[in-house]
Amino acid sequence: MEPSLRQGDLVFYFNKEPFIGDIVVWCSTPNYCIVHRFLRVWEYNDDYIVTKGDANPFEDNPIPMKAVRGVVLFTAPRELWIPILLLALLVAFNDLARARFIGYSYVVALATALLYLIAVYAVVPPPPVQQAIELPRLHLSSVSFDSSTCSVVVKYVGQLYLMNAAVRVNEVSVEAYFNETYVVAKPPIQLISHAVEEGEHLRISVFAELNNAGVLRGEYEARVSWHKPGIRVENSTLVIENPNCYPIAFNITFLYAHRPGESWRALNQTVVVGGFEKLLIQPPSAAYIYVDVYYIAWGSEHWLRLLVK
Repeated sequence: MEPSLRQGDLVFYFNKEPFIGDIVVWCSTPNYCIVHRFLRVWEYNDDYIVTKGDANPFEDNPIPMKAVRGVVLFTAPRELWIPILLLALLVAFNDLARARFIGYSYVVALATALLYLIAVYAVVPPPPVQQAIELPRLHLSSVSFDSSTCSVVVKYVGQLYLMNAAVRVNEVSVEAYFNETYVVAKPPIQLISHAVEEGEHLRISVFAELNNAGVLRGEYEARVSWHKPGIRVENSTLVIENPNCYPIAFNITFLYAHRPGESWRALNQTVVVGGFEKLLIQPPSAAYIYVDVYYIAWGSEHWLRLLVK
């Protein structure tokens, strides 16, 4: 944390809600704590934050907000509190040495033992706290697009099960549902339609908590399924059926003439057919009619001409 904090400075912290920019104290075990600056709330889960030491080149791994013990309000520099402590100890030892039943030899022995304990504590790290942690055995089973619900399904298999999940699709946070073995996210229809038009995969970012024993992060891709729409003429009416769960835009041009030898006239319109919907479009009144239907899917242009009458 240099230059804000130096090794040996005395830190005073209080249990209060931290804000971005505060120096916080967070602990991973009962006897191992870190003093770092609060950078931001983690974008994948609001219950986690990201911290970093001012002099560190890299950020810390995201930590749960509940691990934060408090916010540092003020510090005492080592040049101030260490001399005061030593002076207080010298005064106390001097008073003890002048006591009637305590001599200088006992005070020297006590001071030596105290210095030895301080040196041992400073050099030897405290023993780690043993905790029973289940070894994670979690594997990605599949990432797929459910064409019946326009949802992305991420499945897992293993001993651990999901406790919480957050999902982003193309950098957009979406609502996610989960159980012990899979996560289901429903992206906005606009994202799906754009992916189909451009021929792109959906980029899925998943964050999940596992049995309170760890977290899982993953970046995946899911291909949106696409079925060719049904386009036909029935009883001089244009019929368009969309078998997909997302809407598709069609550009429709009717070419018509009232009598032989007459120049063709054009009537153009754009319609959007919703997911699993069927649309009937009436042509203009004329004796001779053709229709051109144009749409884009998976980065390719599709064009079809049909005889209406």
